[in-house]
Amino acid sequence: MSGSPPPDSGLGPEAIEFLNLAMHELRSPLVTIRGYVEMIAQGRLGAITPAQKSRLRVVWRNSLAMDDMIDTMMEYARIEQDRFVLSRDAVAIAPLTRRATTLLAELADRAGVEFVEDIQVSDHVLVDADADRVRRVIRALVDNAIKFTSDGRIEVRVQERESDVLVSVTDTGCGVTEADLPRIYEPFFKGTDSEGATRKGTGLGLTVASHVIEAHGSELACDRRDPGCRFSFALPLD
Repeated sequence: MSGSPPPDSGLGPEAIEFLNLAMHELRSPLVTIRGYVEMIAQGRLGAITPAQKSRLRVVWRNSLAMDDMIDTMMEYARIEQDRFVLSRDAVAIAPLTRRATTLLAELADRAGVEFVEDIQVSDHVLVDADADRVRRVIRALVDNAIKFTSDGRIEVRVQERESDVLVSVTDTGCGVTEADLPRIYEPFFKGTDSEGATRKGTGLGLTVASHVIEAHGSELACDRRDPGCRFSFALPLD
């Protein structure tokens, strides 16, 4: 099942195909880098100090961020080429959410931002979803919140309702301006922060996340707060 097509990016078929091939080529060396980092961190190539292990964790975390960026670009290429297909199954949403936020919680802490998980469902509550893609959506929303919250608080909440589960990510950052709100899901649109500076990133994270959630029959909603904003989506109970 696929969601509605994204707004026209202005890229032709050849550019999209190049994007897809380039991301495939980038992934191969990244896998090698991560493999060696893991081997060194585990001491399989010799003893290392705690300080060295800490630095390796930074390399590992950044390699995962690069992997997420590659995933996003490849996913966008699939959407543009009409090759986007969900693989849905019964998924335990609580463990999935915790896995999605593990390293990001550490990143928030290093940035001086309070990170809170409010998972109000048991590990036995199942939703009908594509687990890998929902995990990436949650990671994208939390990563986005960390980027634009210089201090304050980020909360990931999972709530069971009558026929679905609501997942939300709320922050107290600079938020989304009223002028940018109608365009936040457009491909390559990055908007501006509260001081008028262009936001960092590829401008594809929210585009892909919105498409993934729409493909699940839901909507990725954005509510402006004072301060910050709240992104949320619902998944049907299995």
